Amino acid sequence: MGRKIEYIADKTELLEILKKYKIPVKEEEFRHPFPILYPRKYVLRILSRAQDDKSKLQAKNILLCPKVEVWEEPSNGVKFSFFTEETKDSNPLKGLTRAYPDRVLVSPVGQCGINCAWCFRARQKGMLTVEEIERILNYIKNDVRIEDVIITGGEPFLFPMERLREFLARLRTISHIKIIRFHTRLPIVTPEFFNDEIIEMIGKFNKPGYPIYLVVQVIHPLEIDEEVVQLIYKFALQGITILNQAPVLRGINDDQETFNNWMKSMIHAGIKPYYVIVPIIRPGFNDPYFVPYSKVAELVAGYSSLYDGLGRPTIIVPIMGKKMSPLELRNKMMEKEGVHFRNTKAEIW
Repeated sequence: MGRKIEYIADKTELLEILKKYKIPVKEEEFRHPFPILYPRKYVLRILSRAQDDKSKLQAKNILLCPKVEVWEEPSNGVKFSFFTEETKDSNPLKGLTRAYPDRVLVSPVGQCGINCAWCFRARQKGMLTVEEIERILNYIKNDVRIEDVIITGGEPFLFPMERLREFLARLRTISHIKIIRFHTRLPIVTPEFFNDEIIEMIGKFNKPGYPIYLVVQVIHPLEIDEEVVQLIYKFALQGITILNQAPVLRGINDDQETFNNWMKSMIHAGIKPYYVIVPIIRPGFNDPYFVPYSKVAELVAGYSSLYDGLGRPTIIVPIMGKKMSPLELRNKMMEKEGVHFRNTKAEIW
């Protein structure tokens, strides 16, 4: 099941494609923290939809890390870095992450379906063995507190479909597992990967009182075209709820007009904005994309002052290895000597 993904994996080819779409990039400006790995159709889709100078620059920033001055921490903000010893999540087993008592993350595949320039993760490879999956299933079965299994990655849909089907079937035999979630970017960057057989297979495990959620990652309106909309609709026909969680990224979606269009385009496509995330920074990799919390709060407040709450996401700041709400963030920041927290309209929520 599934279809092969054709990739652009060569810097020269990517530069030539950008040039073809009148988005020039000088060799000295080229920066990507990881090996180039972009689904070809994805690149052509977003570039063909970028019609003005602003959207062309944003498309360029999606594909290449912008060469800009790295944001420096001012007196009224805090830059949080995820990669320190005290922020590591608990990994009781290979491929299993647990930071909360009621849910676990399972990463059956290390590889992603796309190497995003703004990502904070180190590139990983490999796939869990049958024995490793068996150990994870036993761990989940033996702890009745766990009711939510998040299948993530890398890219979970790169797991062989027959093995994924078997894993889902085994999870559905565990009575205390109520929720199964997929955290995936593949439906957005390669909608052509998903044929009806895959969609219907996932839908078989979506049952009353035992839902499946599809949590995708859209970062810009350029990513939502008719092919993506049709795929989301097919998943919805299986009774699957589709949510979006994604970071606010400097030079991509951090101006009010783009942010508003981003939220609205998802609502129109049947995707509920779930989380907008203050970017997790890995020094030396994705620093140029950083947007501080105060800016993210202003964008959400600006959107909410004009549009219905259906499109209003929750702001999340990853800190100390866990997600943090704005109120928790305020308390955490007030603990830090010399840090000033700027008030925003968002706090009245």
